Amino acid sequence: MRLLKLADGRIALFCHPNPDIATDPDWLKHSSRTYRYPFELWVSADDMNTWSVKIDLQHVLPPRREIDLYHYPDGYVDEKDQAIYIAVDLNRNELIAITIPFGALERWG
Repeated sequence: MRLLKLADGRIALFCHPNPDIATDPDWLKHSSRTYRYPFELWVSADDMNTWSVKIDLQHVLPPRREIDLYHYPDGYVDEKDQAIYIAVDLNRNELIAITIPFGALERWG
């Protein structure tokens, strides 16, 4: 999905960890929209060997529908503001912005 590197060496990944894809070899034949859930931010402090922080971003905003689908996330790390800024297309009709302060990474870790 998208990888970002923090100045302290940690790596942030925006992803859709969907275990059903691995068990369904024909997943591309289905609507790929169903695999845009959940939407999470994972953080690794050991060069992506493990992911010590996993933040569920699905519930950062109030839900718009039963399962909100997050498409095409992008973002950047702002070391001065000590935050990760994320922009993502929600349900293919709304652009949203999410801010994750560095302090939140420690709370979830």
